[in-house]
Amino acid sequence: MPLYPHLMDSRVVGALAGLESVELDHSTPEGRAEATGLLADLVERTTGRSCSGCTLCCKLSGIPELQKPPLQWCSHCDPRSGCTVYAARPQSCREFICAWRAGYGPEAMKPSKVRLFAAMEALPDGQGNLWHFDVDGARPDAWREPLVLDFIRTVQATGDPVIIRLAGKAFEVQSPQAGARQG
Repeated sequence: MPLYPHLMDSRVVGALAGLESVELDHSTPEGRAEATGLLADLVERTTGRSCSGCTLCCKLSGIPELQKPPLQWCSHCDPRSGCTVYAARPQSCREFICAWRAGYGPEAMKPSKVRLFAAMEALPDGQGNLWHFDVDGARPDAWREPLVLDFIRTVQATGDPVIIRLAGKAFEVQSPQAGARQG
């Protein structure tokens, strides 16, 4: 499963055709952040999915630059309207890409609705991705919902490992039928 399957979509190809070439220096944090931001904006335009009404990543994710631990609201987040410092948000926030926003999973799996978000990171050996599903402690069973389990099965069919993170613990999903085992 490619990182951004929608980049092959005809809408993306059309959007790219009208853009001028941009050179970015990927060797600097600023260049990587700019590239990530441009890609995230392009993905949002093609998927039609936005964060609007969802701030779950601001609660569940740790933000090293702010010494914000996971499972606590970010001091810069207004849960009703989003990041109050969006233009100057930390690097880790700039680099975070929600899998739902990137077009993975069904429309009904918006994190604010299912009370979890999925994200992925490349495995060190370059042989796939590690998927993690961060679950809101207010809905610890959210990952067991049929809609989410179907998506987990789809990810597992690619051979990619799946981790459920809940209340500071990580569980590797061995088989959706068998549940999860603490890892």
